[in-house]
Amino acid sequence: MKRFGILITVLSLSLGLFAQEQHGRRSPAERAQMRTKMMTNKLKLTETQIPKVEAINLAFAQAADSIRKNVSDRTQKKAQLSALESDTNAKMQTVLTHDQYTEYLKMVEMQKQKMQERQKRKPQPEEEE
Repeated sequence: MKRFGILITVLSLSLGLFAQEQHGRRSPAERAQMRTKMMTNKLKLTETQIPKVEAINLAFAQAADSIRKNVSDRTQKKAQLSALESDTNAKMQTVLTHDQYTEYLKMVEMQKQKMQERQKRKPQPEEEE
């Protein structure tokens, strides 16, 4: 019975780790599609807006992936991602109505706050003296 309990614990931990790995491995196309779906629901996108928004989201996801993989300097990476975000926001502004764009900016800000909260909860590496 004790072995069975250990087996269940090991399987649970393995599945949890596997799920975390899979979560982080979504392709840019998958992430763009998920983001577009969320935006479609929250912003009530029209049928003509959906493909335009999806194209913008895909371009953003692909460019962000490239920056994350190819830029090693944290300061440069942050600057390039910030510029990419500004460019994406400008493109969204041309597609969305004023009300949709205002709500979109609120969504982006909320996502940033959630990410900052997750970063605070992560254990930080100790600095060497």
